[in-house]
Amino acid sequence: RPAIPHAASEIDPKWMRAMIDNSSIKLPRLEIVKSKPIGEGGVGTTVQLDVMYNAAPGDNPSTFICKLCADTPERVNAAAESGINLTEINALKLLNEDQTVHVPALYYSDLDESGAYPVLIMEDLSQAGELGNQVAGCSIVQADAVFEEFSKLHAHYWQSDDLKTVDWLRDRVRATPVVDAMYQAGLPALRERLGERVSEENYALVEQFAPYAAKWYSAGFKRQTLTHTDARADNIIFVPDAEGHPNAYLIDWATATFADPSLDTAYFLNGSVSVEDRRNIETRLIETHTQRLQDVDATYTLDEAWENYRLNMVSGLLGTVVGAMYIPRTPAKDDLLAALTERNCAAVLDWESMKAIKARFD
Repeated sequence: RPAIPHAASEIDPKWMRAMIDNSSIKLPRLEIVKSKPIGEGGVGTTVQLDVMYNAAPGDNPSTFICKLCADTPERVNAAAESGINLTEINALKLLNEDQTVHVPALYYSDLDESGAYPVLIMEDLSQAGELGNQVAGCSIVQADAVFEEFSKLHAHYWQSDDLKTVDWLRDRVRATPVVDAMYQAGLPALRERLGERVSEENYALVEQFAPYAAKWYSAGFKRQTLTHTDARADNIIFVPDAEGHPNAYLIDWATATFADPSLDTAYFLNGSVSVEDRRNIETRLIETHTQRLQDVDATYTLDEAWENYRLNMVSGLLGTVVGAMYIPRTPAKDDLLAALTERNCAAVLDWESMKAIKARFD
């Protein structure tokens, strides 16, 4: 097996040849490998690898996606401590093996013993599809495609005895102190960045959740399944099928966990579609999703689904406030935070989620 690269500059034709020899893919010999960064980074570095063969490429891919360690020692250490690299690699291995939902093909992966330095070589879907736009939000057709993936994912792994015992899924109880500390630190950061772009009513709602963030994050729920937990528009690639309808490919499985399915459904709807569209489609989508789960568990009720949907509507609020500290400070990213705050708060107010949170945790 080739050594794990710590930077894209270490990936050359020799490394790619060794990688191919240790993977399930068979390709001609590579002569040239070029890389370019994509995405914003954060807890990892993602690059697109542009390759050239010494023979006619045929149907072989001309590009790959490669995920490596983060670009600072602090972020490298944080990724190791949280276990997110191990989570993402194993989640993608499982989903590639089961082929239950649309995810990028994972061609090769490796991780050092500390969990700090990963390498993932994956299918590049950017040529065939389009990455979701978080600021613009998903269309109703795209939201339908996302919920189709949720239904397949959650039904397939519903109450899975195997997943209850694996040690690579994110442990939300263990992560609670860190997540809570990030939320508390994100409160002043959000106000400092957005100022008057957010109403005082919404700032008050954000602060109202602060004493409950840790209790909510570590709470257990009766029904559990495999959840993505970060299924937002810019973690979804929409690839059209032969008829032109989009298939939703979920990417970035670093925070996958075993939890209530509404962690996915509520999080997606309160941040990745407009307020108006959410209000128009959420009843239909949640009812259909619940019916799909009832096919594997007749005891699951719509009342339970709505109750947990309401409780977990604060998921987007937590993600946005934490993001205020870590999302790069650019005008475009401030627009993103402002849009998310408006959508998150509108959903929490629509569903009186704080009332439900207080009733459960006071």
